[in-house]
Amino acid sequence: MGGIIVVADTHFGIKKDNSISMPGYFGDFLRWIKELEEEKEKTVKILDGETPKDKTLIKPDEIIFLGDILELWDSEDEAVNTCVSTLMPTLAEIGAEKIYVLGNHDNILDKALLSQEKEYYPLGKSNLKIVEDVYPSDKKFLPIGNQNYLFVHGHQFDKHFTNTGKLSNILPWLRKVSNALTNYVPLLFGISIVSAIINKLISNDKILVLGKPEIVVLLFFLTFPKLYMTFGRRFWSWFSGVKYKKHETIDNFTKWWKLFIGNNKVPENLNVVYGHTHFLNYIPKKKTDAKMYQFYMDKLRDRKIPVETRPAIVNISAWMKDLTKKEPKYKNVMVASFLYIDDKGFEFFGWDWYEKRIFHIPKEVIIIRRETKKGVIPDDMAKKLAEIGWPKKLIEKWKKSAEL
Repeated sequence: MGGIIVVADTHFGIKKDNSISMPGYFGDFLRWIKELEEEKEKTVKILDGETPKDKTLIKPDEIIFLGDILELWDSEDEAVNTCVSTLMPTLAEIGAEKIYVLGNHDNILDKALLSQEKEYYPLGKSNLKIVEDVYPSDKKFLPIGNQNYLFVHGHQFDKHFTNTGKLSNILPWLRKVSNALTNYVPLLFGISIVSAIINKLISNDKILVLGKPEIVVLLFFLTFPKLYMTFGRRFWSWFSGVKYKKHETIDNFTKWWKLFIGNNKVPENLNVVYGHTHFLNYIPKKKTDAKMYQFYMDKLRDRKIPVETRPAIVNISAWMKDLTKKEPKYKNVMVASFLYIDDKGFEFFGWDWYEKRIFHIPKEVIIIRRETKKGVIPDDMAKKLAEIGWPKKLIEKWKKSAEL
């Protein structure tokens, strides 16, 4: 069996504040995958323990797009279409099967789900299969080597998704209405508010039509989708999301996991892979002294989840710049990572968009940065990362605070 590459949260089409998708950089990454297919394998330096060593990556059999690939909540149709149309030719040249697991920002594509398990869309040299919730579906875990895997976007862990699962369906429709309306509707709504105030102040019978209560109410409802497009992302992140929230994500994951597995059997060596949080994280099943591991185990025990059903959790980061002036702490988070899986296990990799190459992200480093005060990696680890080809600018970032 070939390898599997997993990516998530590209949010193609988004351009809000300083949150911007990166179709050009992702296109370079797709060309790298195409080269891997043509060459059959590539050798890269990885850090395994104390010593760098070579690892051979083999061409992928599958690419799993793990949700929020398209930004179908609060972006304009033209921006989404431009991203897709420029990336599709390269994607079509890749022979690996493409699996698209829907996230909360692109779940409007559930209308494109085909009726039977084996149905698919043709896409260039291979096929595209859209999956609604988890992959593999029907709670069938994917065995690779001596490991097993389950892939889920991760919005299911949000507190308002855990039990309902369908709350986000409202939001794509708001986007549709907003894109159908012009920018003049909010302007008319503003004029109607002013007109209503003037009508209150004048005492004669000549009132302004736009200031009538029924007109004001109508324009408000027509304006609301535009307001959502402008402010909805921030509101949703505050109201429900787990983006960059390590402890809340783990807590909500255990709630979801208990509901998901029910009384079903779970295979050994299970890894649950997800995105959504825009944060890079890894908690192994094997006992460690890490505080986050202890927190995870405590939550599993609190919910009386049997030991044999407890998976390792693998969280990959986003492929977008996600920084606002009010949230400068996000400037040092990892951007553009992916998961590589073969019969020997899985590894995290990052994409150097300047040099157009990959670099290994050791699991140990992810844990060290998460557990160390203010998220700063020590100098000796920084030297090891330089030896395996980490970008110099990224090393400098990881030596600075990233306490989230």
